[in-house]
Amino acid sequence: DTNPIYKTEPRLIVEVQSDWKRDQFEKRFVYQQVDSLEEYLIIDPESEAPKAWLYQRSRDWADRVLVPPESVLLESIDLELSFDQIYESL
Repeated sequence: DTNPIYKTEPRLIVEVQSDWKRDQFEKRFVYQQVDSLEEYLIIDPESEAPKAWLYQRSRDWADRVLVPPESVLLESIDLELSFDQIYESL
């Protein structure tokens, strides 16, 4: 996309939330309507144990709960990250 403020054709959306259940279902439904979107990753930085939820178009948007020592493979941008790498930047 060429717009400097927002993207209209994202392949990946990453969201960091403290209360993800509150609006996760509504957002996921809206995001699924974006033709270019391939993956939606939600990271919960406030849970007792690191946790992430990954939704992928290639898996019919079925949720995958990821916990260490699993790594997060973002196929849309060909990037694999450990939880340490993710939480390091929060």
